Amino acid sequence: MAVSEIGSANKIQMDYMKLLVTQMQNQNPLEPMNNDQMTSQLTQISQLEQMESQTASFAKVMNRKARSLGMRHSNFLNPHGLTASGQYSTARDMAICARAVYSSATLRGIISTKAYTFRFSNGRTKLLENTNRVLKKLPYCNGMKTGTTRASGRCLISSGTLNGRTAIVVVLGTKTATVWTDSEKLLRWALERPASR
Repeated sequence: MAVSEIGSANKIQMDYMKLLVTQMQNQNPLEPMNNDQMTSQLTQISQLEQMESQTASFAKVMNRKARSLGMRHSNFLNPHGLTASGQYSTARDMAICARAVYSSATLRGIISTKAYTFRFSNGRTKLLENTNRVLKKLPYCNGMKTGTTRASGRCLISSGTLNGRTAIVVVLGTKTATVWTDSEKLLRWALERPASR
């Protein structure tokens, strides 16, 4: 993975562990850490190691599920999809995954949400808006997932239902904002043209 790639959880974890070790090494040997400092740093390291173990376990389960769905050209290494060396997928595999997600009424409700007002425990609220521009533009678009990294470019999985027909469109690797118009055109083509008999 390139050092310039921002957002990789594994890189952040490793950087944090290096920082903790450096702090421990730079501690004045004549003034050793007190028990609270040592316990705090060891707890943080333990939590990071546990997170890494959970990520590997999740990836194993995710890959097993992907294979069972017929996704033959994907390998997942983390749950968030950020760049990781050896993690990959194809548009076809993402469409297979999207079809499985779409079969859940609960998930369909989540991915079709255009905005949500989040209420903090202190009563303050914050409006969270879906970043899928196609969802906001086409009345029959009902989801699905946006994503962008430097390595993958702009990616969008869109779904829509019109006149009893549903389509899922996958656009991967776009380096410009055409991801929105490309996805819209593909959904229009799939759903607005007369159905084949």
